[in-house]
Order: sequence, then structure tokens, then C-alpha cells
Amino acid sequence: MVRDRLRGKKKEHFLVLLLDTRNQLIKVSEIPVGSLDTNIVHPR
Repeated sequence: MVRDRLRGKKKEHFLVLLLDTRNQLIKVSEIPVGSLDTNIVHPR
């Protein structure tokens, strides 16, 4: 699923997989796209 979504992308992407308490996928969210080889993410 994730591989298909990112196939052919030229820049680095950061995806967040949101899971419920049973580890079932709820949603896939994409953090804004970074540069060619960098994507800055700050945990909060």
C-alpha cells in the first residue's frame, strides 16, 4: 500500500500511519514534502 503510494516520487516523503487500539489502519497522512533528500520532522 505505501510502496504503491510512493512509487515514482522524486522527493522524499514522510507518511504517518494512524492506527486504532487493535492496530487496524485508520488513515495515512502525508507530512509536507521535503527536498530531494531531506524532510525535517520535529516530534512533539
